[in-house]
Order: sequence, then structure tokens, then C-alpha cells
Amino acid sequence: MTDLVIRPLEAGEEALFTSLPDRGLVGRKLLGDDFTEMAKRGEYPPERVWVALRDDVVVARAAWWAKPGEDPVALDWFDFTDFDAAVELLKTAPLRAEYALHTPPGWQDDPDVAREVNGRVEAAEKAGYRKLVERYRFRWTPENGLPEKPGRLEFRPEPDDDVILDVFKRVHVGSLDAHARKTIEEHGLDAAAQEDLDLMKWMPGPRDWWRLAYTREGELVGLTLPSRNVYDPVIGYVAVVPEQRGHGYAYDLLVEATHDLVGYGADRIVAGTDVGNVPMAKAFAKAGYPVAPPRCAGASPPGGRGVAGRGRRAVPSLERSIKSGAVMDKGLAPLRVILAFSLLSTAIHYAHNAIRYADYPQLQGISVLAGGIVVAGTWVLLTAFGWLGYRAYVRHRYPRALAFLLVYSLAGMVTLGHFLTGVPRIPAFWFATIFTDAAAGLALWVFLTWAWATLNRVTTRDQFSTQH
Repeated sequence: MTDLVIRPLEAGEEALFTSLPDRGLVGRKLLGDDFTEMAKRGEYPPERVWVALRDDVVVARAAWWAKPGEDPVALDWFDFTDFDAAVELLKTAPLRAEYALHTPPGWQDDPDVAREVNGRVEAAEKAGYRKLVERYRFRWTPENGLPEKPGRLEFRPEPDDDVILDVFKRVHVGSLDAHARKTIEEHGLDAAAQEDLDLMKWMPGPRDWWRLAYTREGELVGLTLPSRNVYDPVIGYVAVVPEQRGHGYAYDLLVEATHDLVGYGADRIVAGTDVGNVPMAKAFAKAGYPVAPPRCAGASPPGGRGVAGRGRRAVPSLERSIKSGAVMDKGLAPLRVILAFSLLSTAIHYAHNAIRYADYPQLQGISVLAGGIVVAGTWVLLTAFGWLGYRAYVRHRYPRALAFLLVYSLAGMVTLGHFLTGVPRIPAFWFATIFTDAAAGLALWVFLTWAWATLNRVTTRDQFSTQH
């Protein structure tokens, strides 16, 4: 057997990728998608499209989807004629995402389709993936009829993300959604809620479409978040708080979202739910949403977690994802120690520097009074960046957190600048604070280096969805 060559495509090699025979029984072909056209739109750039070749013939291929210009968010094009080559391809490519496989209803009853599905699932599992969930996919059109509003609830816009986040936390208690339950199990309720809020904010639909639902007595029932993905209007999120379950309110929320989208001009609406989420599936059926032909199964990537198969939801860019879960959470304790030490040291040093500015090397043209004000203002400004960085970190917004914290690290490092214009004439204690400031800044740099390396390592094994 000739040597196997595994590599990404080069620009203009789309024909090489499509040279692999595809019967169209499963996968993106079921959706009527054309790889070449999607690649031209930037959804499959060459570096995210990998092939395995023997004698220059493609024997396996894989492509990771994303919005143009963003990080990859789903392995949703994967097939092969050589099983072992396919396994090696998934192991070799430096991209990790949940594998989303579209299948037709009743695929188990068709031997040809079952062979295609089982072969791809087996290859993915051998490469380290594990099956997570199977989902229904729904598609509503005006021909299905617009369901009548039950009229039991009042719907109000809610512009405050913190309020929405709190509702997400409440609706996740006892959720039947496999992805939410997996995230809660691995990373906690707060992480799952933040993930879903970030998912919804990433979607292209307007934020002001979101509404909360209340009973006539003013009690919160849940949320209904109609939106859009890259291609279609979608039921972004529908959920009921635990104390209001059992009254069929999911149907009310779904109908309201449907009317909203139609009012915004939608001539089609797509949605989805886990096969095991029977109450939500019944609500879709009652509202006139037929099951669309392709269903999808989500498989978690090796070493990662994800949201593949979330037909109710769209995908976040990796910048907005909760990147490393428990790994990054372990860094919170040392970060707190570093920030506390930095805050104490810089507060002492900057206060002395501002009050006793004349004892420090002077900058020409700046008066003692003006210099003291600049020093104090600099400390306040940089400390604000530190607070913003810490706040973003605990909210799992890691790239933003690292950027803010990098700016804050200057509060410690710039104190060494005193020696550029001379040596401060100050007592030993205050002199030492120059170096404790610098030590705090250096410690923060070490932490940021670790965090950035961890973030990059984990995000290549992160999270994805099927309903882009």
C-alpha cells in the first residue's frame, strides 16, 4: 500500500475535495449544499479543509464550517473510501469540533444509508469522538398554517443581559437538553447559562427580538428568543422555568416566536430539538412544524466539549465560547492572588509617587502638581482595566479578559520607567515597592502566557452546532 498523505487544501483545489465520490445519502448533501459554492463564500477556507490521499487520489476528506472570517465551528463534512485513512485524517488535522452528521428519518431501515452512517460514526469514534445526541430538524413554511396564539401569557422585551442570564440559569434546572446537561455536569450551571447567552448574542438576529413571558399575574414563565442563523430565520431558544412546567407553556412560547418571525418577514423558519426531548417535539408538532428530512447526530470531539446538533441554537464564534471550562477555572485562584498582590503594591507605590512626586526623577516640562495628578489618574485607569479583565474572566469571556489584564499589567511594569531618567530619592520601603510592582506585573504576564496557551490548546477541541 502506498504512503498516505494528509494535508489541507491549497487555494484553488476545491475540485480535489469534490473528486471523492458522494452518493448524497447522508451529510450536507441532504441539505442541498454545494461545497464549491460554500467555499467561494468563505465558509470553508483551505486551511479548514483537509484530505487524505493515496497516489494523489482522495480517499478521505473533512471540512470544518464557520461564518466567513471566523474560527471553525463544526466538522460537518466528513466521508471516505478508506476507513483507516479517515481515522488518521481526523487524528492528524489540528482542528477539533463536534462532528455533526445529517441523516434522513428512518435511516436505520435503509441498509445503504445505515452503512454510510455507521461507517462514519465508527471512524469518528475510533479517532476519539463519542456520540452525544440525535436531534430532530423542523422546517415551517406558510403552507403549514400559522398557529393561533393561546393568549395566556404576556410578552415583554428585556434589554438587560444580566436578567436574561439569570433566566437561563433557571430554565437549565432540570433541562432535557443533552448539551445543556453535559455542560452543567462538566462545568456547572453558570457556565451553561453563559454559554447559551453567548450563543444567542452571536447569532445575526437582532437582540431586541428577545422577550420574556409572564402570566397575567406577573409571574415569570420563560423566554422566547426568535433569531436568525446565517441562512434562515430560526427559533433560537424557547424554555420554561421549572415552577411553570406542566402547563404546556412551551407551545405558547413557540407560537409567539413563530408569529414574531413571520411579522419580521420570515417565509420559512427552521428549528430543532433533541430526539429525547419529547415535550418540545410535541410542541413543534402541535404548532405545525413538520420534521424536515435530515436529522443530525452530534459527536463530541476528543478532549473537548461542544454544542453540535443544537438545532434550537446557532453556533458561537470561538471568541465568544466558554473555551476551556474547568481547565481555565483552575487559573482563577492564582489570578486572584496575583491581582490582590498587584492591587496592594501598586496602590501603595502610586499613592506615594503621587504625593511625593518631587522625590522621583522628573520629566521636563511637567510640574510637581501636574505630575502627581497624572500618576494618580494612571493608576485609576489601569486598575479599571484590571477590574474589567477579572470580571470578564469569571464570566468565561477569556479573550476579552486576557486583553484587559494585559493592559493592567502595565501598572506594575511601567514603574521600572523611573530608572530611565534617574534614581528615586526615597526611603527603602517605598523604593522596594517599585520592584514589587514589577514582580506583580511579571507574574501577571506569566499567568497570561499560561492562559493564552491553554485557551489555544483547548479551543481547537471546543464546541459546535449543526444549524449554522
